[in-house]
Amino acid sequence: VLKKWKTKGFSVGVNRELIASGATMLGMSLEQVITLTIEGMRAIASQLELA
Repeated sequence: VLKKWKTKGFSVGVNRELIASGATMLGMSLEQVITLTIEGMRAIASQLELA
């Protein structure tokens, strides 16, 4: 995800500033927030209909 983060065509509807701001407010790096988000989504993938 981080490799594609700055690509304009990647996740067009995502407000990157909001996510980066949230990471800062949490005292976490963007990488940490993305990693935890992906791990959390994997844990409930069937509920999110991703699996």
